[in-house]
Formats: sequence, structure tokens, C-alpha cells
Amino acid sequence: MSSLKYIIAVIIIISTGVAGYLGSKSYTTSDGFYCTANVNLHKHNNMLSAVLNYHMEDGQGFLTLNGEYYENEIKTADVSLSKQFRYSERHGEYILSQKPDGILDVTPEDKSILVDFIPDFYLTSSIPSHHIRIKNLKKGAWIFTTAPVPYFVCTDY
Repeated sequence: MSSLKYIIAVIIIISTGVAGYLGSKSYTTSDGFYCTANVNLHKHNNMLSAVLNYHMEDGQGFLTLNGEYYENEIKTADVSLSKQFRYSERHGEYILSQKPDGILDVTPEDKSILVDFIPDFYLTSSIPSHHIRIKNLKKGAWIFTTAPVPYFVCTDY
């Protein structure tokens, strides 16, 4: 009798584990991605060396940027930006739009530097939308093509 109880307990434990796994898979989405990119953006003799993190899922997006600003190869500032937005996607074409009451965290000093390197959409809440192309290169890697930001590859983090 004791071995029957043991077998039933093992079956219940395994069934619960399988049900939990299948349930968690049903709540995950194929829409969206999380990725990071290291970029060096140049304008004349100035450079922004930054780490970009994109978190995009179910029409909600979030960008963080942390970087160092160089003038004539001399580091003059650390910069950061956090931006929350909405997006819609069709065949790799993304329209980003402002999220009412969304997060926009950038200091006036950082904004004055970043305005030369990234689109105004990310620096203000007054630009209604921004178009970008994001193509899946392979599992865990996407290429971003948008002006004036140059092409960069963003990979799973």
C-alpha cells in the first residue's frame, strides 16, 4: 500500500509540474523582445559611446540609454535616458508613439548632448510618433535601421 501512495504522489507532482510549465508557456508571447546594443555614434569630432536597452512587448516599449560623451577624444560627460512609449508593428515596420504619462527621464544637460545623436522622439513627449525598421536577423538578434541613428544590432540580454 505504501508503494502505491508513493507512485500516486510522484504522478501528482509530475502532473503539477507539467501543468505549471504548460500554463506558463501559454502566458508568454511571441510579440516583443528584450535586447541590448553597444553603439558609438559620431558627429564631427564628438562621439557618444552608449549602451542601449530596448524592452518591447505587447505594444509597450521602454528604452534606456547609458553612455559617455567625448569631445575631441576627451570624455566630458556621462549621459542617461529612460523613455517609455507605445508601438505598433507590421512586417518589421514599427511606429513608436508617445505614451500619455509615460516615463521620460532625461536631464536638460543630457538632452542637449543627446539631441545631436538620437531622434527627438526619445527626448521629448511632444513628437507624436517615430518610424523605425527592426528586422530579426536570427534568434536573439535584431537589426535596427532608423535615421539619424545608424544601423546597429541589438541582441538578447
